[in-house]
Amino acid sequence: MVSTASVEDLCRSTLSWLDQHCSLPTLRPMVLSSLRLLSTTTAILTDPSLLPEQATLAVTQGDPAAAALHHSLQPATRDNVHPM
Repeated sequence: MVSTASVEDLCRSTLSWLDQHCSLPTLRPMVLSSLRLLSTTTAILTDPSLLPEQATLAVTQGDPAAAALHHSLQPATRDNVHPM
């Protein structure tokens, strides 16, 4: 949980959340999966310059994998306490 009751609570609880959920062992599988998806569904390996355009198209055309990644990066919007 991330508390927004005060600036101090926000900083403390955000740092705690980051320590718990954004460690290298936690992020490694997601990053590897994302890179695997990009390398098999885009031309990143043959023409890396197209990647920004292809990433935008994947999000705007409703690619389920891209949409799931995009959704997982969005912050919660409840007041005061946010489950992450």
